Amino acid sequence: MEVIFFNLFVNATFSLLVGLGLVLACTRYMRVGCGPWKLFLLSLPFVKVVYDFLKGVPRSSILLNNIDPYAVPPGVQTFSLGVGVNNFIPQLKALFTIHDYDGTQYGVSVGDYVVYWLARHLSPQFPLYIVYVILAIGAFLLVRRTYLVMSFEFQRIADRKQSELFETKELLLRDVDIYISKNFSGTPFTGGVVNPYICIPRDAYESLSKEELDAVIAHELGHVQQFDLMITMAICALGDIFWFVPGYRWLCRKLERMREIIADQRAVRAGASPEVLASALIKLKEVALGESGLVFYSPFLRERSLLKIRIESLLGLPNEVPPRWVWRNIWSRSLITFWLVGAVLSSNLGGNHQTKNPFAQGSVRIFSCG
Repeated sequence: MEVIFFNLFVNATFSLLVGLGLVLACTRYMRVGCGPWKLFLLSLPFVKVVYDFLKGVPRSSILLNNIDPYAVPPGVQTFSLGVGVNNFIPQLKALFTIHDYDGTQYGVSVGDYVVYWLARHLSPQFPLYIVYVILAIGAFLLVRRTYLVMSFEFQRIADRKQSELFETKELLLRDVDIYISKNFSGTPFTGGVVNPYICIPRDAYESLSKEELDAVIAHELGHVQQFDLMITMAICALGDIFWFVPGYRWLCRKLERMREIIADQRAVRAGASPEVLASALIKLKEVALGESGLVFYSPFLRERSLLKIRIESLLGLPNEVPPRWVWRNIWSRSLITFWLVGAVLSSNLGGNHQTKNPFAQGSVRIFSCG
């Protein structure tokens, strides 16, 4: 069982790479601007990792049939590269297979090659040790994150009892309490899933004008409306489990920045002035953090460049290239998104795959070598 987990962990890296490659190619070619559509598309690599992990190892895999790919005779291993369309969904296939003399085919993944290579050159138990290390570090990161979240929430609950309620707004059948904090310093933040809230530190409240405060509240309401807290928690939890996958945390940070920009866009659509919100962002950046206050480190504070990006997005980029005409049309945009979802989920880059008809009808094998 541990060897199967090792196989899935190794292939998770390639699952993310193939999904990220397809999405980046599409968003760059279509010149997709920062917004909900791009946020959704860039979330697909996460779905790809989870989808392939839950799909597991197929019965035709050499791992389940106990076949050492390094011990088979020459000429029975094949690498095939193919592209095509199946059920109107584009596919990209880069597959390894082993065929027996009776015609039986077995699927091989990059994870299988790594498993048997480690068993040959180091120890048959070495993949098990790696799985234990991965699971131990992942469990530690999850427990640590849970502890920090709970500790912060206990501090916030205690702070809430000492703070004054500013106002309550109804949003999506939920009441959002907005209160002025006495103990927290820095930028306003939102939290809560069932009972959402917006916490405005006293120093931030005193530094903003009424129009700027309304714009900041509209921004935080955008986070509540998008359920950003739940999405962030889910992505961070997956990031703790798949901490070893290269590029995962980079993509997490990119999505985190995009959610800030989208919340700004929602605030503007709700009536906030872009100039007023930009002014509020600059003032919040300059708010002195109290030495004894509790500080909530938001993405706004961690990323110095994010301030520039958000202000440019609010005020408009003079040299921004508009999306291609096919992306500006809602129907073609929906069709492209549908195709991309299918392509990300069905494409394969040396991962686990079924050997029965690996190149479906409509697909073309463009390269094959044994």
